[in-house]
Amino acid sequence: MKINRFFQNPALDAEQERRFMDMMEKRCWKYFLPVGSSIIVFQIYNIFYALQYTGFQLNTRASRVYMTLYLILLTVVAAAFLLRKTVLSRSKEKSRLCLLLYQWFGLILLLWAACVTVYDQRVSDNLNVYTVAALGIAVLVYMKPAFSIPCFLAAELVVLAGMPRFQPGGMLEHYGVYINSVVLAATAVAVSIYRYGTVREEFRKQELIERQNREILRKSQELNELASRDALTGLWNRRFLEIFLDDLFQKEESVSMAVIMIDVDEFKQYNDTYGHQQGDDCLRRVANAMKLVVSRGRLFRYGGEEFVCVVPGYGGKEAAALGEEIRKNVERLGIPAADGKKSTTVSVGVTAGIAGQRSDFDRLLGAADSALYQAKTSGRNRVGKV
Repeated sequence: MKINRFFQNPALDAEQERRFMDMMEKRCWKYFLPVGSSIIVFQIYNIFYALQYTGFQLNTRASRVYMTLYLILLTVVAAAFLLRKTVLSRSKEKSRLCLLLYQWFGLILLLWAACVTVYDQRVSDNLNVYTVAALGIAVLVYMKPAFSIPCFLAAELVVLAGMPRFQPGGMLEHYGVYINSVVLAATAVAVSIYRYGTVREEFRKQELIERQNREILRKSQELNELASRDALTGLWNRRFLEIFLDDLFQKEESVSMAVIMIDVDEFKQYNDTYGHQQGDDCLRRVANAMKLVVSRGRLFRYGGEEFVCVVPGYGGKEAAALGEEIRKNVERLGIPAADGKKSTTVSVGVTAGIAGQRSDFDRLLGAADSALYQAKTSGRNRVGKV
């Protein structure tokens, strides 16, 4: 059980494992494509060279053995390319199956290299083909230790069992070759296991960093949201109004906009009569009533019992209609006013115009304030227009 946990570490959850396999499939394919293409070209060259060298007779045992090996590897690589294409077009678990395909291709290539190396011992005791294949597979092919250890062990057994059959002079005369092959196999196993662990650990760390970054971004957004919202009513605050205007006027073109100012009528008397706690509840209910009818633009708590609504794209007619809807919706709440005989109401000042820079907005805000003053002095609970 402990060995199994060692081979599976670092652990990833199901979704991370899926993303990891997608990443590794793309990475392995990046190497498999040029290596596989090079093998095809090289084997075709070897086949034609062997045919030409023997006058297209293949009249020696060695030429027939090498030709067979060349054809086997050529067929295996071509089949691997076709299988990958089939898997990608038909399978839902394409990344996992492609990685399995690369693993089995690595095993076949390693056994092929072992067979070539064994047969080469007739004329030379070098391990070049086996060395290149073993280290290349260990570095480039993603293998689980449960697969890579038997894979390299099987190839090494082929080498150790096959070399005495072809080496002239016996095993003792070539003792160093056997030691080198064993060291090579052990090195390849170690490299493969190390790569398996490091790529998974790197991915896990990257996932952790990305998760922490997302959490930091989320908390930053939450803090920005809190800093931009009025704590009492939940509306945008005056600070965010400045940010909103800066963003709006970064564009070069001018925009039409409506500016609406809303003030709760006789709110000081309401606070004096019912207390500040009840007054806060009144402002919350008024704000919620206004939010229900403001579907476009932004609604801000400007200060105290005063609110501002900015609606880009609205003209004077739309602004007046929206102001009237705001007034009616607050009146429908039926919140008792300070004298207890009336309901709490709001007065509204509306204006609209073209704004291309901050000074234009300030002019419209001043006009909306004048319209609000007009509504107040005309009896409250009405909409003033400028």
